[in-house]
Amino acid sequence: MEKMIRFSLLLCLFSFCVSVPSYAQKRKKKKDTEEYFDESGGFKHRLWYGGNFNLGFTNNIFNLGIAPMIGYKLTDRFSVGPRFKIDYYAEKLFNNTGETFNFRTTSWGAGVFARGKVITNAFAHIEFEYENQGAPDYDANGFFQLDGNNSNNIKTTRLNRNNFYIGGGYTSGTIVSYEILILYNVLEDSSSARLPWDLRIGFTYNF
Repeated sequence: MEKMIRFSLLLCLFSFCVSVPSYAQKRKKKKDTEEYFDESGGFKHRLWYGGNFNLGFTNNIFNLGIAPMIGYKLTDRFSVGPRFKIDYYAEKLFNNTGETFNFRTTSWGAGVFARGKVITNAFAHIEFEYENQGAPDYDANGFFQLDGNNSNNIKTTRLNRNNFYIGGGYTSGTIVSYEILILYNVLEDSSSARLPWDLRIGFTYNF
């Protein structure tokens, strides 16, 4: 009988020693979880995510691209962050005899932006971007060069350029929002065939 009592006491003591750290650990995990999901502070809660994509096609051209971005809120109204983009472009080109040739390339870019909320649904946006663009390779006479003697694929050359955009946009203002931006590239060469205006349509989370 005495052995049974001692065994019961030891079992109770062991159960108590195990349950106290377990309870403390559960409380700590709960506290950490509450702090993680606490929207009032912390690095992760100042982040917002967004991006835009483009899809265009005609009889001769196909274009597909995506551009993700991450913003960090320095204040409730002002944020900064990186932006990346990658585009796939395909086009059918014709020479002076009517022969068809294929041009396919990818372009990519990386940059940083700053964005400030002017009013609830409107914001100003500035952005510097380095872009590596694929373009048809032309000879001295202005004719595109082929990628191989017996190929109908046009040779690609790479062009590096800097872009600096200024402008603004409109957001729907919810946690998951759509947005529309109109930006002007102040570094666009006036002799370039490219338009300096850039229209973007995309989505953001927690902006």
